[in-house]
Amino acid sequence: MLRKLKKNREAIASYDRALEIDPNCYQAWIDRGVALGMEQEHQQAFESFDRAVKIESDRSVAWLNRGMASEMLENYSEAVKSFERAIELNPDFAKAWHYKGKVLVKLEQDREALTAFDRALEIQSDYAAVYYNKALCYALQNQQTTALENLKRAIELDPKYKEEARNDPDFDTITDDNRFWQLIEN
Repeated sequence: MLRKLKKNREAIASYDRALEIDPNCYQAWIDRGVALGMEQEHQQAFESFDRAVKIESDRSVAWLNRGMASEMLENYSEAVKSFERAIELNPDFAKAWHYKGKVLVKLEQDREALTAFDRALEIQSDYAAVYYNKALCYALQNQQTTALENLKRAIELDPKYKEEARNDPDFDTITDDNRFWQLIEN
């Protein structure tokens, strides 16, 4: 309840107390990691998720969270491993496919990233964030038309991506295209 009330510090103290009582409480480790992530304490969040996957190694959500914490720590190879484990446990986990693609873009493995994004969209065709990140990937490859098609779809699904694209330096390669400005201005 404390975490839902955005009282993360108090929630973390409660999780710590629960873990003193039962150090193998999977859910307390997961929830502690989420609260720590909300507090931008990514190393401690990673450690909590890492502990959770050691307790219950067959939980895809724990591996996803471990990967997201690794990404925040810029440990991209570790993040990919975690996302791959989440996918191995749940092949239809669209969010894990999306995050794997996102990290692969950072590792400049664009072909593999696009494959991951496409798989996420096969599972969940209305996943706006995937279209947005596909657009980024194509923009970084100077493939303006394909980037703009994916950005358009992201904005159709979630208009917040207009503002995000306006401020995202990864789109600098396509800002000279009037179609970009038409998308984010309308």
